[in-house]
Amino acid sequence: MSQDGFDPVIHPLPRLRICALLEPVRGETFGRVRDLLGFTDATLSKHVRVLIDAGYLEPTNAVRAGRRPVTLAMTRAGRVSFRLHIDALNQLAETPKETN
Repeated sequence: MSQDGFDPVIHPLPRLRICALLEPVRGETFGRVRDLLGFTDATLSKHVRVLIDAGYLEPTNAVRAGRRPVTLAMTRAGRVSFRLHIDALNQLAETPKETN
């Protein structure tokens, strides 16, 4: 994370959308996140891997009806970084603009 609160891990739009979806909930299955965001499995997997490697997401497997769906949940560090990133975006949006 940079000094100004922007997080280059979260900033790409697909990752920002994943974090925005997962931040207010305890967790969501990979398939549901994919469907809600309209991503392919490959696209979601790629971005989820970056978030996991950064320590922002935690995957878990749970057996349901004989299947093992992967559940994605934000970590505490992920939630903090996401909120700081959103705060930085809000500050940027509120910065007075010069008029010509």
